Amino acid sequence: MSPCVSASAVPFSLTCPPAVESPRRLGSGTGERLTFGPATLWRMSVHGQAPRYPWRLNDGTLIRSVADGAFWTILAHLGLKLSRLPMVIGNCHFHPETQAEYRVKESLAEMMPRIMKV
Repeated sequence: MSPCVSASAVPFSLTCPPAVESPRRLGSGTGERLTFGPATLWRMSVHGQAPRYPWRLNDGTLIRSVADGAFWTILAHLGLKLSRLPMVIGNCHFHPETQAEYRVKESLAEMMPRIMKV
């Protein structure tokens, strides 16, 4: 594990899943992927308005992918401020065969109307 560094210090990977190459960032601190993952931070006070991280749909089905996207969408819908931090805050070992977004095919847009909000 290395200390936090500026996102500009680590080359961005244009492909996802990334090719096997020297350290690359997939991340979103600079906005290339339009998401806030893979490594994110939020204030605990957020849970006053969004009490729990979404983990199941209204019918009880467990969310197996994109729960982070659902969380950011809920926070934005509540009018909370979302910001990108242009720094690398952790290391991630990317394995496409175990990444949820490659195992589960339902999109965030399809899932959002069925997310349990609390």
